[in-house]
Amino acid sequence: MAVAEGVLADLARWPVKSLGGERLAAARLDWRGLAGDRAHALLDRREGREGRWLTIRQAPRLLAWSAAYREAPDDRLDPADPPPPTLRAPDGTVWPWHDPGLDRALAADLGMAVRPHRDLGGQQDLQASVLVTTEASRVRSPRPWAARSSCGASGPTSTWSWTHPRSPRRAGRGAGSRSARSPWPSPTPVPAA
Repeated sequence: MAVAEGVLADLARWPVKSLGGERLAAARLDWRGLAGDRAHALLDRREGREGRWLTIRQAPRLLAWSAAYREAPDDRLDPADPPPPTLRAPDGTVWPWHDPGLDRALAADLGMAVRPHRDLGGQQDLQASVLVTTEASRVRSPRPWAARSSCGASGPTSTWSWTHPRSPRRAGRGAGSRSARSPWPSPTPVPAA
């Protein structure tokens, strides 16, 4: 089995799928991947797409929003029970996840109705995994949002997928990615370099 070697220069998680995320000093890992990563999502409410994850392919404006776990920063987040995230709108307005006005604010900004959704199993494209992207892939990425973000953008090459050995779901392989078993047997803090 091939093992990647390098220096962890940046660590981030995305509490809400397809929104901007938060930088971390440390994080906990378990079978779901990084604790709290994409435990929340916005579901499309448009006819014919009802209940599907909303991504930047359907709503590029999602990238103007960000989310964070203010109540449980870094490795203090319990992977089995992440708290509701706080969202930051493009104008700087801060919205609690359960605020009744959040749906209207998102709909007005995105131009479509959405509904918040929570799934403790995570809503990553590659289930039960942690993606590690090399700096070379990030810089070469043809995606403008990837080049300006120092983490989280999977380039076409040099992307590693770490899958927990006790994962109830088997992670598939994406183009240009390599799979390896995680060395962590249980949730463990992973300090950033």
